[in-house]
Amino acid sequence: MIKIIHILGSTGLGGVQKNLLNKSAYDKTFNIKRSVICIIRNNGSLKKEFNNSNIEVSNCLIIPSDNNYRPYRLFKLIRKIISLFFIFRLYFCLKKHSAKIVHSEDTSRILSQIIASKFANKVFIWQLHTNFKLIKNRFVAYILLYLINRNMITMIADSISTIKSNIPNLINNNMYQIIPPGIDFKQFQYSTENNRLRESYSLNKEHIILGSVGRLHEQKGFHILIGAMEKIIIKYKNLVLFIAGDGPMRSSLKKMIQNLHLEERVILCGSIKNVPSFLNNIDIFIQPSLYEGFPLSIIEAVAAQKPIIATNVGGVPEIVIDEETGILVDRNSIQGLARGIDRMLAMSKKQKSDLVQSGYEKCHKFTPELSVKKDLAVYNNLVRK
Repeated sequence: MIKIIHILGSTGLGGVQKNLLNKSAYDKTFNIKRSVICIIRNNGSLKKEFNNSNIEVSNCLIIPSDNNYRPYRLFKLIRKIISLFFIFRLYFCLKKHSAKIVHSEDTSRILSQIIASKFANKVFIWQLHTNFKLIKNRFVAYILLYLINRNMITMIADSISTIKSNIPNLINNNMYQIIPPGIDFKQFQYSTENNRLRESYSLNKEHIILGSVGRLHEQKGFHILIGAMEKIIIKYKNLVLFIAGDGPMRSSLKKMIQNLHLEERVILCGSIKNVPSFLNNIDIFIQPSLYEGFPLSIIEAVAAQKPIIATNVGGVPEIVIDEETGILVDRNSIQGLARGIDRMLAMSKKQKSDLVQSGYEKCHKFTPELSVKKDLAVYNNLVRK
């Protein structure tokens, strides 16, 4: 049996967490035992799902949680001081695990993770999931490049774009593996039993439902999408947008919706666990991200056979080819996204169907089983060294 320790930010709802849960369904088949250490937040919304998947979850937070101790400023200072000893706390946390492989999927304090793993006698895998530039310090980037080139750590990325954004010097020496995430396409098959959105919000057949899924964070670009809705509803009076997800921008997005008088046009659904059901209820899926790795939510929309509009960022163009598998628009552009929605709505039913079919044919290979097989090849190679 191969034992793996995954380092995650949290067990909250996110693409990284969903991908790991999807892959864990094949652990018994491939004789894998996984554990998770969370380093940013504890008690995430998916913690129960991790436990049900027989994944042991523990916490070694960089900055300990704020438990409302008072005086606040004193305990805030104490928490910051404790964060300086993260590397030692992580070492002791890793040392007690019998697993030989640490698979880090969060870049926070990456050098501390590497050092703690090496002292705990573990081999270290670093996986990148976003094209956002995470390594901004040139000295840290140089050290990481040095360690990768000398096989002291193993590099995995969801897409080529994630490598280009963070360690571009790796592109020419092939010292990395590209392992995209995957989903179970069967989970996203259409079911009339799940189609309740129109009924719940008293929408008729004439309404066109746009949908998007993601954490309410600036990187997801929902403020751009809401701005585009203000522009496009002038031409299309029957549009309604549902945004599924929660996060730090919820209050600001709600205020934006109110200021633009879009309360009846844009609905924030909050966090949802049944993504297939949500996708079954919408007509068009929109991904307005400002930066992205390999977008699992787009693969899910493809599996649900929905027409897709997405921004030209990260690994998105590897899936969405303009007017072949979807509509591709410029990032961070309200006018550009509005024009993209207009282009999609102007298409005939046959044209939309062709986009959906082409996307499905391109993406059906992205399955959790294939991802696990590729992971396993990396794990076996490291164990044999």
